Formats: sequence, C-alpha cells, structure tokens
Amino acid sequence: MRIEASQINMKSGHASQTRYERAETLTTERRQTNVQGEESTQRISITRSINFTSKELITYSDLRKRFGESELEPNNQVPANIQNQSTANTTNTGNVSADAPFRLELSSDDRVRLLLIQQLMKTLTGKEFKMQLFDARPFKSDIELPFQPLPTTPPQVETVSFQYQRHETFYQAENTHFNATGIVKTADGRSIDISLELNLSRELVQHNSFMLRVGQNLIDPLVINFNGHSAELTETRFEFDLTLDGRPDLIPSLGANSAFLALDKNNDGIINDGSELFGAITGDGFNELAAYDDDNNGWIDENDEIFQHLKLWVHPGNSDSQQLMTLSEAGIGAIYLGNAKTPFSLLQSGDSNLLGMIQSTGIYLSEDGRVGTIQHVDLTV
Repeated sequence: MRIEASQINMKSGHASQTRYERAETLTTERRQTNVQGEESTQRISITRSINFTSKELITYSDLRKRFGESELEPNNQVPANIQNQSTANTTNTGNVSADAPFRLELSSDDRVRLLLIQQLMKTLTGKEFKMQLFDARPFKSDIELPFQPLPTTPPQVETVSFQYQRHETFYQAENTHFNATGIVKTADGRSIDISLELNLSRELVQHNSFMLRVGQNLIDPLVINFNGHSAELTETRFEFDLTLDGRPDLIPSLGANSAFLALDKNNDGIINDGSELFGAITGDGFNELAAYDDDNNGWIDENDEIFQHLKLWVHPGNSDSQQLMTLSEAGIGAIYLGNAKTPFSLLQSGDSNLLGMIQSTGIYLSEDGRVGTIQHVDLTV
C-alpha cells in the first residue's frame, strides 16, 4: 500500500483518582470496685480519621509514608532501631556470678509490649509513663520484715481494659481513552475512512481491618438471619447491658432481616442483659449453645429441651416493634452447631467507621426445608 494523502485526527484523555480513608479508635475502660462493693466505670475514647482524595495516582505504600503510622497504633511507638534489632544478639554467658553486672536484653516483641503499656498509661493518666527493669538479685529472701496485720476490709479493686480498632480503605481508579478519525487516500485511488476508539479502565479497592481487645471478653452474640441475608448493622444504637457490668452499653441495631438468638431465663418476657444472649459471657456463642444439645447429634432441634424455650429477639431497641418470637413461630426447625470462620467488617454507611465484625457463620433449617444462616457477630460498644 502506498499512501498518497491523508487527514488524521487523534484525541486522547486520561483521568485518575486515588482515595485513602483510615479510621482508628482506641478505647480504654477503667472499672473500679470500692470497699463497699460498688462498681464504677470510666471509659475514654480517642478517635483519629483520615480522608484523602487526589487526582493523581498514588500507591498505598506512599500514602502510608505520607500520613505516617497512627499515633494510636502500638507499633508506631517502637523506634526503627528497636524494630530492626535482632534477637540473635542475646547470648548465653553460661555460669554468671552473683556479683556480675546485671544485663537483660529484650526481644523486639517484648519492647513493643512494654511501649504499648506505656502508651496506654499515658492515655489513661495524661502523663508520661516510664518503665524500668531492675536487678532483683540483691533483694534477699531471708530479710526479716516487721509484722503487719491483715487488712480487715477488702482492698479497692481496679481493672483496666482497652480496645483498638483500625479500618483502612484504599481506592484507585484510572481511565484512558483514545480516538482516531480521518481519511486516507492510496496511490491506486482507494479512499479509506478511519474510525477507531479505544477505552482502558481499571479499579482497585483494598480494605484492611484490625481489631485488638485486651482485658475483656469478646462481645459477640449469635444472630439469626432471614430471607437469605447476612447480618447487617445500622448506625442507630440502643442501650443494653451487653457487657454484664450493670451499666447500659450503646450497641448497634440489627438490620430488618436479622434477630438475636435469646433465652429468657427468668421468663419475664424481656431480654434483660447479655446473659440471656449467646456469646456475651464466654465469647463463643456457638459453644454456649452446644451445651444444650441433649442428644449430642450436633443440632439444636425438637429433641432438645431448650428448643421450645429459645426466642428470637426481633427489632431489639425499637419500643414500637421489638418482640420475642419462638423458633416455631419463625418457622425454624433446627440449628446446626457447626460453623466456619467468615471474618467480615460491618461498616457505617458512607464511611469507614466500624459497627461490628462477622466472625463465623453456621446454618439452620426451616420447617419448609429452606436453609438460613446463623452468625457470630462482634459488636462495637
């Protein structure tokens, strides 16, 4: 082919977007019991969030470098030289005399734990908190101490727990289009119309979630789901003593297609606290339910005495529509006690605030043979 003449027009365009969201919460709870047995609870929450959008393409690692590690994240408190320190530097010196200088080298993990404790104490007290290691060998076990009588009243008891949550969303999109139009005339008299369009696009969505609880049980009631749905949580919260400390907690409400599995132990027609749900006491609702499997067939069914006493707490927290239903009224014939790990974050609509996390999923059978899901759901309090 020989080109005699041509008229070509080419156009192109490119658009990109990067979005990064990070939401973190560190909650500390101090629970005190005085000498009279009266309990008081103090809860402090620190929240930090980042919402960043750019028309440039920025990698996830570059964004983490730009915004840095969270001030709430334990590992951020560890200097780089400590994080990179090798535990191989700790050597065995064999027999060490009692007069030898005291030397203790901690591993990187131990240093992280110590610095985490320091950060928590700073959060609770608002003051810098330092920890030191000392040589306990000079303290002799045979030193005579003056006699001190035992206290006649019990001491004040204080416990501290904390929960750290982090959720990240990284989104990247890129679109490129190319368009070519024109006319080409060849030496042999042909006329060729050119029309070409090319579109390229890609999207990347990455979610990272992390939750750490220390000093308290997981708050994870069992939830029954209807109509083929999975557990859903709403932003509306209601007061309910889920943590069994005698004080109401604010917990997320269930979606319209879910209900708590409950046992009205005192038959007062009310679910009074977390002790009448499955999971709030031990952190394992499936295991608590399995204790009622009288015939050990792996199912809670009509052969088990508890079956007729189990309730579904529908629309909890809604004074107008909440109710207790029996399993028979809901058409449920049997609940399987097996389950599989299915970790999944339940976020507040429109942002990355964590409402709860699905931890595991099992199944139940309806009287008409349909299969539904029962899930272990951790609720944020």
